[in-house]
Amino acid sequence: MRAAARKMELATRPKWPERHVRGVDGQPVPFHRAQEMAWESEQRIVLLSAGRQGGKTTLLPWWLNREVERHGAGDYMAATATYKLFSRKFLLEFLTVFCEILNRGRYWAGDQIIELKDPKTGRFLADNPRGQMWGRILLGSAQAAGGLESATAKAAALDEAGQDTFPLRAYEAIQGRLHIHGGRLLIGTTLYNWGWVKGSIIDVAQAGGEVSTEYVGNAEIERTINKQAGIDLIQYDSSVNPVFPEEEFERMRATMAPDEFDLFYRGRAGKPRTLIYDCYDPKVHIVPAFPIPRHWPRVVGIDPLGEYVVALWLAWDPERQQLHIYREYMELFGETTSGHARAMLQLSANEPIAAWVGGGPSERQQRADFAGAGVPLQAPPITDVWAGIARVYSLLKTFALVIHQGTCPNLEDELGRYQRKKDATGAATNVIMNKNSMHFADAIRYACAWLTGGEQTTIAYQPSIISRRY
Repeated sequence: MRAAARKMELATRPKWPERHVRGVDGQPVPFHRAQEMAWESEQRIVLLSAGRQGGKTTLLPWWLNREVERHGAGDYMAATATYKLFSRKFLLEFLTVFCEILNRGRYWAGDQIIELKDPKTGRFLADNPRGQMWGRILLGSAQAAGGLESATAKAAALDEAGQDTFPLRAYEAIQGRLHIHGGRLLIGTTLYNWGWVKGSIIDVAQAGGEVSTEYVGNAEIERTINKQAGIDLIQYDSSVNPVFPEEEFERMRATMAPDEFDLFYRGRAGKPRTLIYDCYDPKVHIVPAFPIPRHWPRVVGIDPLGEYVVALWLAWDPERQQLHIYREYMELFGETTSGHARAMLQLSANEPIAAWVGGGPSERQQRADFAGAGVPLQAPPITDVWAGIARVYSLLKTFALVIHQGTCPNLEDELGRYQRKKDATGAATNVIMNKNSMHFADAIRYACAWLTGGEQTTIAYQPSIISRRY
């Protein structure tokens, strides 16, 4: 009886109007102007960089449904930053749209899959979540990036990819799933840092893109279309969304620090005051890559323990008194130590490595394991985290440390996400956000601690110390 009544209710429900999202009361709400821009865009990557409550998440399932209608049977992807976000608004939005409003999906909760009906028969094909389906939407979070590697998708929608917990490797995993079909990607996010969303999408779009500005009342939309890069960047104020009160927007403008207001209510990439390496500037510290001269000595900084084992290669230019970071390594911790060591040695073949440095004070066994595998990993001379950070900061501040373009994307991402936590008053503390996932930030700290000399009591850059160490 209940099933029959439900079927009748769905059959007699008024058709959902086009270009409408689901409002807070569950009723159709017309697209606002920024949503319309994203809907009409034909670029490969569309980024809705918006303030809080800007109506980003509500557009994602409707956009992805249109991609399904365009491209037919197959796999599609939808992911958000954390499991907490996934289990709250994100999952509810997708289930409501696909399983209730459109009545074309059913949810296999254990595998986080929305199965899509065969439109010709109006029926689901699978008997179990691993059975043959006409189409699937693979749902997930960046915290389980491994699960994003398991499909060849025709389109993807990402929610809150600008959060600190959505790393570059998760984005790259999703991009890798879209290559075969040339799949499109819609990202809706508030900005929280200067990580990969800024470096890989915003900066690229703005380098040669065509910029236009529109106003919805007093609210601003800045759009940058870079056809060559295939990016449509739409940055807009929270108050573009008609349900966001303009007086609340102005209250936040009056009470918040400008950088945070730009990030959280305007979708603009203001540099966060909580960035630890706030002196880092990609326009200055990223230099064209070139072959490292054979006579330049080098050091490798390694973080040997965590979800990933990572390493950074630094070379010393004795003439310019400058360090060059020119290579990175990152592989899952599940690989054996001997496997990691073998890969690092192969990357370093015929290079004059002066030292391999890494690991915290408690990671003696990891250093011993690497030494046994042929990489004589030694402890960094500075054990205090903030003292090590100060050495890296000094090198960046004096432009004595640069990164070769295109060689270290994960390091660049972490430098833009490496932040202090704030206390209840909004003041920065000495607690590092998501420290256990910042492996490259540790690797660069280990290497620079060795290079600048652990015995030094000053923070200032000391080229003579580096010279003596070589």
